[in-house]
Amino acid sequence: HLHHEIREKGGAYGGGAYHRGLNGVFGYYSYRDPNPLNTMAVMRDAGAWARDREWSERDLEEAKLSVFQGVDAPESVSQEGMVRFLSEVDDAMEQRKREELLDVKREQVRDVAQRYLVEGAKDGSLAVLGEKATWVKEVEGWDVRDLGMKGVEQEVVGEEIGEQRDVAFLDVFLQSPTTNDFPNLERTPSSYNPLQTYDLAKGNDKHYQQQYADMYFTRLAMLKKPVEQVAAEAWDDFKHWIAAPPPRAKFTSPNGQDQIMLEDESGRIRLTGSFLPMQLLVTGCIVAVLGTENRDGEFDVVDLKVPDLPAQPERWGRHHSQVQGGKNNQQNGTPQAGKMAIVSGLGINGDEGDTLCVDLLLEYLLGEAAGPESQVAAANISRLLVAGNSISHGTPIPSREDVAAKKKKYGYDPTAYNAAPTERLDVLLATLLPSLPITLLPGLTDPANVSLPQQPLHPALFPHCRAYSLIPGESSQDPGWFDTATNPWQGDVDGWRVLASGGQTVDDVFKYVEGEDRIEMMESMLRWRLVAPTAPDTLWSYPFQLKDAFIISECPHVYIVGNQPKFDTAVIEGPDGQRVRLIAVPKFRDTGELILLDMENLGVEVVKFDLFQKT
Repeated sequence: HLHHEIREKGGAYGGGAYHRGLNGVFGYYSYRDPNPLNTMAVMRDAGAWARDREWSERDLEEAKLSVFQGVDAPESVSQEGMVRFLSEVDDAMEQRKREELLDVKREQVRDVAQRYLVEGAKDGSLAVLGEKATWVKEVEGWDVRDLGMKGVEQEVVGEEIGEQRDVAFLDVFLQSPTTNDFPNLERTPSSYNPLQTYDLAKGNDKHYQQQYADMYFTRLAMLKKPVEQVAAEAWDDFKHWIAAPPPRAKFTSPNGQDQIMLEDESGRIRLTGSFLPMQLLVTGCIVAVLGTENRDGEFDVVDLKVPDLPAQPERWGRHHSQVQGGKNNQQNGTPQAGKMAIVSGLGINGDEGDTLCVDLLLEYLLGEAAGPESQVAAANISRLLVAGNSISHGTPIPSREDVAAKKKKYGYDPTAYNAAPTERLDVLLATLLPSLPITLLPGLTDPANVSLPQQPLHPALFPHCRAYSLIPGESSQDPGWFDTATNPWQGDVDGWRVLASGGQTVDDVFKYVEGEDRIEMMESMLRWRLVAPTAPDTLWSYPFQLKDAFIISECPHVYIVGNQPKFDTAVIEGPDGQRVRLIAVPKFRDTGELILLDMENLGVEVVKFDLFQKT
């Protein structure tokens, strides 16, 4: 209520309420407020609003969850001891407080609002900090005090000329709010329709008893037919022949040459030939090869085919089929799309001052960073996609360096858990959510399961953002304003089929091929029709048995991979006219780069944020 009335309507930069139970204090606040009279009226009527509101059971449940987020928050031993020393609060009293909070009823909320927020407000105090306004009159009870800002200004004016620019900046900073009228900008809407391709079963249906070999058999069974079809069309006129082997003096192979094996349910054979070094191949991709078997039992390859890009759905095809099928009540129309902002590798670690670049990114997306032209551009951003590694290091498996550096310690270690990174990420996203929908993918360093597909980050990590997402366990046609998705993830955004991942799949392929071109690797993965070709051989994954969820059955229009060393993009084409926009998204923490994807023509632009310090 306060956020809506004070910030969204009144224009203040922020506002809310706070309490200090041990001191018996409850208060309201706002800051950078251009309309304090409106804010004072909202604060005066807040008690009546809470008293007269029809509180539902869900409202009470959400409020209790929010309160217990602070009651049961981790605290250091010194903090716990200081509270008990000063207040004499013991475990029994804290437990009784928890039980009473759990038993709160709607009538009690109304009674407290009447006693303390309506009647108690008459004995409260009010303070306004800022330039004196015309409506502040001492005869009406206001106690006006000079904080000495003018005295500071006079002392600075008497110093050197080079520092007078600071005085000018101070004059501009403390001037009264402008009376100019600004246009009311509306953010471009985003059509969003995610798929549940990589969602794992829940409860007892999810287990790890099956063998990983089933994934390869399923992958071979599903991709064997399309690769045979591609190979048959390419080699239709090729005549089988056996050439006499040329005379050879010796049989050697260059040092360091990789051995490539072709394997199916019948066995395996080693592939050789000068044609192979020109191909990008890793364990797990399904191929067809043409050649002959030599006297060493090896297969000399003269040509090789992969499944290539699968069929590509039309834009808005899934949306139109759902409309015609009666699954929603939207009109069968395609509104003008805006731009999707893409970022990865925020790397929030909880250190003070660590999020300056992220704060600049936040102000840019909110339209608060520059002038009217930038505000209009920001209003055209219709969705934010965060492609993994939002937290600097939240994985449950420590790195080798962390294990080596950690000293052996017995008993509970209260310093082992640091909630600051997730709390800052929650606040950052919650600031954007009132005006910008967000899709959040987990990554390698995020607090999610390590094996692919990574499941959505738990909603308990986002107490402020939880109100914008679906309630866990409920199914709805609307995915919610805040969608915590899987990694990899695919869905329809403004009619385009989008496939995205946090980067682990491409990083693993990079280890086993020559070259540095990440775009080439992404293209090869699409032509292999595999979003994670090296899983489960060298990349941890769930042991799928009846299907291989990593097979790409429909060609995406956009393929996004996060947490790459640098930004790169390209457009590739398939044999049947498919066109795919490839985007390698760099880590924001290292580069400060935000990617904007035009959802009408799939054009790409880069916005860079950086910090400059005087040396």
